[in-house]
Parts: sequence; structure tokens; C-alpha cells
Amino acid sequence: MRLRIMVEVPRLPILYRHRFMSFIKRIVETADPEYFEKYFSVERRPAPYSFAVLFPSTRSARRESFQVSPGSRLFVRDMVFYMRGHVRWVITSPFADFMGLLVKGLMRYKQHPFNDTIRMEVVRIDIVEGPRVDSHEVVLRSLSPVLVEDVRHRPLLPGDRGFDRELNTIMNGVLNGLRGEGLKRPLTLIPEGIRKSVVKHKLEGFYRGSGKPYMYFTGFSGIFRLRGHPEDLGFIIESGLGLRRGQGFGTLELA
Repeated sequence: MRLRIMVEVPRLPILYRHRFMSFIKRIVETADPEYFEKYFSVERRPAPYSFAVLFPSTRSARRESFQVSPGSRLFVRDMVFYMRGHVRWVITSPFADFMGLLVKGLMRYKQHPFNDTIRMEVVRIDIVEGPRVDSHEVVLRSLSPVLVEDVRHRPLLPGDRGFDRELNTIMNGVLNGLRGEGLKRPLTLIPEGIRKSVVKHKLEGFYRGSGKPYMYFTGFSGIFRLRGHPEDLGFIIESGLGLRRGQGFGTLELA
């Protein structure tokens, strides 16, 4: 299942994923504290969702100073995007109960602060059923960059040595953590038209530990084929692919 949400926001800084994460957490914690505790308070518990934020094609950008979150003393000088249309926010999950919480919460809390001067407002929510997968191969398009890293946190791209091994290790852990069963069959990813993506991303823990306002993540975006068991492929399309899916990475759709 997936939600396609239209969000009205006048401008968004390049560091934006953490505030959409904040919106989701606020809704879940308010609606169901036990669910929040299960998925958001347990370290290394796989997120039951992934999301992507898609900017309108009609936008402009300029470099300026912005506050990273409400009440924060941290200001960063970087790119800010001015929207001439709605932002599209796509959230996917294999769990209907989780998506039900989000829909009710988004209808109740239609506004969420980005910082002290910018507010995000939900203006429309469309609910779409997930695709039915009955084959061992699907052609996919990333809506947000896919992150794969080795045990030393070094980024890997399709074609790099060890990429397939690490991708399978990551997704076996995700599926086992979410549905109680790992991959039924190893995954194989075949690039069709992908590109390297370098993303600036704010994490509170990283800032507290390093004093740096954001960190860089390297992944890939574009179109690729994914081979595996049909049940695994269907679950992955809804739960997302790779690392940090709950932070705005790894969201997919059928190409």
C-alpha cells in the first residue's frame, strides 16, 4: 500500500528529509504509543515504511541561510528551493495498520512545522494499493536514492565488488525483522539506467557527535531490474530497498 500526498510548502531547504521523518513520528506517537515504541524506540528495528519527497518541476533555487528545525539554534547556508506547485510525498508500507494510523493522523494534523518560519500543509491524500507481483523479475524505478553499504559503512554501487552480497545481507535482515522471515531467494540487481546520487542528510546523533550540521550519503537512482522470489519482490516494493528507508531513501515503483 502507498500514500500519495500533496503538500503545500512555499520553500524547502536541501536538508529536508529529517522534517518529514519528524512528521511521521509525531503522528504515530500520538495515535498509538505502543506502535511507536515497537518500531521507533528500539535501536536497529527496521522501519515499517519508506518514503520519497518529489519536488515540482516548476521551482527555483538560491543559496541562503536557513534554520534546520523549529526552535533550533543551528542555521546552515545552502540551497533553498522555492516551489511553484505542490510537493509530492510518497509513503509506502506493507502494513495496512501502519498506513491506517498515518491516514488518520494526516487528516487530523494537516500542518507540521519545518522550522520557525516554514510550515508544511497536507492538502490531499490518495491511497493506492500495492502492485501484485507474480514473476521472478520486476523493472523498478527509484523515487528516492537507494543506499547500500558494507560493514565499514563504505557505500557500494551496482557493479562494485561485494554489492550483491551486501544488498542481500541488508534485505534479509529487513524482511526478517518486519515479517519474521528472511529472503526466500537471493536477490540480483541488474542496472538499466542508473546514476550515482550524493545526498546531504541531517541526523541529530551525527550532529551531537561531530558538531557537523549534516553528513553525506552516496547511493544510486534510476531504473533497474530486480530478480528474486515473487513474495520477496512484492514486499520489497512496499517496504523499500536498502538502508535508511525510514529516513527518505530506497522508495520504489514499477517502471
